[in-house]
Amino acid sequence: MGTYTGTDLNDIITPTSVSDGVIADPLGTTPGDDDDTLTGENGNDVLDGGAGDDIVDGGAGDDVLDGRSDDDQLFGGEGDDVLTGGRGADTMEGGAGDDAYSVDESGDVVTEDTDDALGGVDTVQALVSYTLGFGLEDLGLDGTEDIDGTGNTLENVLNGNRGDNVLKGLGGADLLVGRRGADDLRGGAGDDALDGRRGEDVLRAGGSNDLLLGGRGDDRLGGGTGNDTLDGGKDVDLLRGGAGDDAFAFASREESGDTIRDFGDASGDDDEIVIRALGFGGGLKAGQPGGRAVSIRRRPCRPGCGGPLHLRHRRRHALVRQERQQGWRDYAGGGPPGRCRRGG
Repeated sequence: MGTYTGTDLNDIITPTSVSDGVIADPLGTTPGDDDDTLTGENGNDVLDGGAGDDIVDGGAGDDVLDGRSDDDQLFGGEGDDVLTGGRGADTMEGGAGDDAYSVDESGDVVTEDTDDALGGVDTVQALVSYTLGFGLEDLGLDGTEDIDGTGNTLENVLNGNRGDNVLKGLGGADLLVGRRGADDLRGGAGDDALDGRRGEDVLRAGGSNDLLLGGRGDDRLGGGTGNDTLDGGKDVDLLRGGAGDDAFAFASREESGDTIRDFGDASGDDDEIVIRALGFGGGLKAGQPGGRAVSIRRRPCRPGCGGPLHLRHRRRHALVRQERQQGWRDYAGGGPPGRCRRGG
């Protein structure tokens, strides 16, 4: 067992070296297989406990702490610290500042003091399913395993990995990003943004005004009770707005073939379809189950019309409009054949 105390300099204490004026244990050894205590004091320190049940305290400064193996206790102190528990059931507390934690086992515990949780943005990178505790803002899932991530009442950023993830935002205005895999993203009580990225994802809004982006893949997007915006992205998607005044956006010519299940006056909501894409391919179907549907498809038009869109049964449903955005200009065809209406 050894006790290693740093100085006010930028100290390095590892199993192979002790430098920058460090006062080591009486034998002059370095941390190894024993249960060691490492203290960094001031400065930007690098502390590595090695094997054993170690106590690693960075003190003030931007420190890098690594418990390595066994059950360690890591304390970052003031500053922007990086804490890695390593193998074993570790306890990590970053203290004040923007801290980053690495969690690789379900037995790892990350805590923030009540006083410190009011400031800073703390991030957990996890190789296992993880739920953010008090005072922790962001979570990233690493690796390729099918693991899950859950936020808390703060404004969280949750990022998935290459596996199939379930991400839950809970309270706060959260950002959920599925990345690769067939992910299940669930918003909570705040105004959330859900981005499926790649894969066949399921996006579920919560009770506020949420933004749902399907990305690539055949996705299913479901709005909640708020005024949501749904954009299925590329490929063939199924969209359902739910309660509230929802907007179904189409920003790419590759978003053709989608189906909106609950669009129209029968829902009692003022939904709208917004087409922002130049050369939108059509093939969109929208309406109430068992009711008369809106269909949007491409059809020939008089010269100079730019390949318009043709809309059937427009007057029986909520607003369908073209939008001019970022320099895009498109056309919507309606009424008698050959008539075109400029969007914008």
